[in-house]
Formats: sequence, structure tokens, C-alpha cells
Amino acid sequence: MKEFWAVAKVLEALPSDIRDCRVNFQVDNHAVRHTWMGHIGRAKNMSPVAKRIFHLTQERNLQPGRRVLLEMNCYGLHAGTPMLGESSGAVWRKSWSHPPPLDLMSLDSNVQRDRVGRPFPHFTPYPIPGSAGVDVFSQDLQNCDGLEINAYCFPPFALIHALLCFLQKAIMTVVVPGQFPRPSWWPTIVAMSSRGMILAKKGAWEGLLMSTKHGFRQIRLLFDLWVFWVDRF
Repeated sequence: MKEFWAVAKVLEALPSDIRDCRVNFQVDNHAVRHTWMGHIGRAKNMSPVAKRIFHLTQERNLQPGRRVLLEMNCYGLHAGTPMLGESSGAVWRKSWSHPPPLDLMSLDSNVQRDRVGRPFPHFTPYPIPGSAGVDVFSQDLQNCDGLEINAYCFPPFALIHALLCFLQKAIMTVVVPGQFPRPSWWPTIVAMSSRGMILAKKGAWEGLLMSTKHGFRQIRLLFDLWVFWVDRF
């Protein structure tokens, strides 16, 4: 309860010019996170606070967001952090140009690397030593033109639609799952892209890696893995 009141007080204390944007809170209370994402909580005493937060966000057009990598099931796979396998990365690595890509959604552990193993500049969901910026949804992506800034993203599956809505005419390479039936964002990414191709087919073992206690291990793909060149707006 106290944590939820803290969220409300922070929103009340925001400067008046902060509006029309996404708001993320980094909390470890499951009841707060559950209610923050729009689900009905069991605790009745949280309802007044939830209503207060709702009115505060509506008044300023603030969109409640979720921390990208705090919920490990947001990739729709299983517990762990995924990254592209070597074979998948090699397919689209041929399109890299100078300067090297900016990885928009990653951690220091699963960031893509160049041919000699150096990590690319990357945005992380929270401040960590190798981060070039925090939270892609709080960044200005309009400079991602494919020339000066060559952006790449392998977003959590639950955030693909939000990312496409946020792109702001940014040119980038986006890796997504080719699930069936097609998800609601599929027509959008097809319309926004000049081309797309399959990186790894369903059933392949070398297309995707998943983090474990013993490092990254190959997993069997349950879907085709696609890459799109998003450059149409």
C-alpha cells in the first residue's frame, strides 16, 4: 500500500510541463506492478489510490509503461534472456555499415557484438555500466537515419506493438517472431518495411540463444524468426 501511495505522490510532484509521454516505474512490489498494468487487484484499499493515479495519468495524457526486462516472460518463451544465435546474426550482419549499429533493447549480457567481439552501443532498461542510454521509450529516435545512426532492435514480444508506435520515423532493423496466427502488429511492421526475410526457420536450434546459469544455450525455435528493415512512414 505504501509503495502505491509513493507512485501517486511522485506523479503529483511531476513538473507541469511533463505530459503526453510514457511513464515507467521501477518497483519490486507485485501488487503495485499488477495494478499499474491495469489489472484488478484483490486489495480493496488499493482502489482509491488506483483511481487517483488513473486521474493523474488522464489529466496529463501519461501512458503507464512496463519495464522492458523486469518481467522475464515478456518474450513469450520461458525464464531467461534471449539473444540472436550466431547463424541468425550472420545473416543480417552483412547489412551493417559504418558506424556500427545501436542496439535499442538489450543488456550488457545479450548485446550484439561486432566481428571482433566488441559490444555495440546499446540502450538498457535501467542504468548499468555499459549502457549508452536508459529505456528506449524515453529516447529521441529521430536521428536513427540508417546512416549516422544505424539502429537495431530485438524487442520483447510484448513490446513490439508499443515500439512500432513509438518509432517517430526512425529507420532501423527489427527482429520479430513469425508466429501463427499472425499477431495484431504484423500488418503494421510489413507496411512500415521495405523488405523482410526469415533469419531462422521454425524448429531450428541455432537461431536463438537463451541465458541459463551456465551461460547462453541454444533453444529450439517454436516459430520462424524474421528481420524487417523498417524505413517507410
